Amino acid sequence: MAGARTSLMAISIIAVLGLMTTGCAWGARTDFELESLHGLSGIYVIVQKLNPDMIKDGLTVDMLKSEVNNKLSAAGIKVLSKSDSLSSKDGILVISLSSVKSKTGLHACSVDAELIQVTTLARNPDKPCPATTWASGIVAVVSPENVTHLRETVGEVVDDFVHDYQSANGTSGAGPNISGDKVL
Repeated sequence: MAGARTSLMAISIIAVLGLMTTGCAWGARTDFELESLHGLSGIYVIVQKLNPDMIKDGLTVDMLKSEVNNKLSAAGIKVLSKSDSLSSKDGILVISLSSVKSKTGLHACSVDAELIQVTTLARNPDKPCPATTWASGIVAVVSPENVTHLRETVGEVVDDFVHDYQSANGTSGAGPNISGDKVL
């Protein structure tokens, strides 16, 4: 029964992927998402555990974390380590790679990134709370021999973050005009 459920899930994911362009990022950014990146001082990176099939086919959390850290550092974004204390001006970038391996061996994958920051609710501004303030994702299908290429896919999602971060912080020529008069 579990095998049939996994196969059905894999087929469903592949069918949905057939309707979408592989490697296409989820939707457009909102002004709130972009504005939430303004003034970030550092990013702590978390890469979620991988499906054992991914690890068996050659991908590791350490490979992905290295890819993310290198992209952020190369863009001039401060990457925080475990020993650093998080402040209210820092964010946590969570990378997750969900996958299902079909009977044919193909991996149907969703690569997602979300930035979590300390925020406050308008109805209760005295209570800080964590919230996802930015998100992006890509879907992909890869063969077992190409599973390590998902590092590049993770890199594309991180490139989305870097672009938006640079736009929000005036470190690139592109992006929206961000004003400081809006309240999140």
